[in-house]
Amino acid sequence: MNKKKNQKPAASDAALAGAAVTTTTTVALNPPRTRSSVKKEPPLPPPPPLADATDLKSEPPDFKSEPPDPDPDPDLTTSPPAAKKPRAAGRRAASATTAVSVAFAPPPDWRTTYAQLAAYRAAHPAPVDTMGCGLPDPDAAATPAEQRYATLVSLQLSSQTRDEATAAAVGRLRAATAAAGGKLTPAAVAALPDAQLTALLRGVSFHVRKTTYLKATARMLIERYAGDIPRDLDGLLELPGVGPKMAYLALQCAWGDNAGIGVDTHVHRISQRLGWAAAEKGRPGGNPQGE
Repeated sequence: MNKKKNQKPAASDAALAGAAVTTTTTVALNPPRTRSSVKKEPPLPPPPPLADATDLKSEPPDFKSEPPDPDPDPDLTTSPPAAKKPRAAGRRAASATTAVSVAFAPPPDWRTTYAQLAAYRAAHPAPVDTMGCGLPDPDAAATPAEQRYATLVSLQLSSQTRDEATAAAVGRLRAATAAAGGKLTPAAVAALPDAQLTALLRGVSFHVRKTTYLKATARMLIERYAGDIPRDLDGLLELPGVGPKMAYLALQCAWGDNAGIGVDTHVHRISQRLGWAAAEKGRPGGNPQGE
């Protein structure tokens, strides 16, 4: 009796095991299609919840809402709004006024190299020596504010433009405003029709876009600075088409304030080749931040 009782459960266990194996093999290789066989299948346990409880049916995350790159490369030719967006101006101002302290040892012979470059420049004049924005105003009767505005106009037109073309365009502006009975002032530029101003700037790179820059700048100077130009870096950077390079040059040439060095891609490249500046982005000699 005991032997039979012991054997019967064993047979039952073997049968159950075989049935389990058969069921497993059948599910894996040939899933049942009849209603009855499906009902006999035990229900699968629910999947474990995700750790962050993310709904799989929800929309993917909006990557545009992520914080912006803390060190973006500024655009040299920003879009020409009627007035520069405050956010863009703030970003430029922050990138231009943030001081970076870096331990950098110049080459031991840099003074000799500098003297050689100075001697070469003395014997080989460049267009900027006779047409640069820092030269005295040819109009001897111009007021200091008018001279400063002419300097700013020259800088705004100089972006990606040869000095000869910039000087010629400024000369045409002077002649047009004089023919209208005035001088080169923000009010005179604001009064010029857009088509006429665009024609006067022809020959300057992006002259159509710079037409909008000059018109918007003229209005801002009249409304905020009584026709003069700002004397601080942040105020200059708010003007359309003005970047750090132009702002530093405007402060130095128009106001006589040396707040920094105007660096463009040429200064950046030559300084690295001479070994006078580090090449890491965001540091002296790094990626130039606009004009």
